[in-house]
Amino acid sequence: MTETLGLGVLGLGEGRSIISAGVNSAAWHVACLCDTNAALAQERCAEFGLTRYTTDYDAMLADPAVDVVGIYTPDHLHADHVIRALEAGKHV
Repeated sequence: MTETLGLGVLGLGEGRSIISAGVNSAAWHVACLCDTNAALAQERCAEFGLTRYTTDYDAMLADPAVDVVGIYTPDHLHADHVIRALEAGKHV
């Protein structure tokens, strides 16, 4: 059996579609959700049957269960978020 990749999702408003894809994928598993809005993170966890979320992007980047980061934040934040993910050794 092939090991699945752990997906971390940053930005849970627009990131809703990738969460849906991740929970239904044979190649990925959703390892962690991240948003500055804890209530939204809890809502998405409940919606998709997940339990792991954080409001701290650095904590998600330090999580060894996260292999890939899907970035769904406002456009002007993308460069910083991508650079930080790559520096943490994550795929983007």
